[in-house]
Amino acid sequence: MPKFSTILQVFLSLVGIYLAALGIYYTIKLRPIINIDLPKLKNSISELRDTTLAVSKKQDEIKRLLVEQADTLKNMQDNLLVRMDSLDACIDSHFVNTRARLIRMERKLE
Repeated sequence: MPKFSTILQVFLSLVGIYLAALGIYYTIKLRPIINIDLPKLKNSISELRDTTLAVSKKQDEIKRLLVEQADTLKNMQDNLLVRMDSLDACIDSHFVNTRARLIRMERKLE
């Protein structure tokens, strides 16, 4: 009586041979359906690579422009703050001078 493991090995070998034969059969049968055109595929891959590089360059350029715009806006904001501070100081000075004039006028009127 053969051992169980021997029977299992024979069975698995037969299943493997069947699956291999089935794979070969379907590969041969389906190959005309798939019909991969390798040169066309290579051209498509090349075009995709070129397009990806072009997009990457454009992204880098857009990032650079955004950074420049952000710097410009920051400088404009700083200049505006300086001008606002200057205007505030000017208004304070004018207020003080006007108040001093009013006080002098009140003294003259007394």
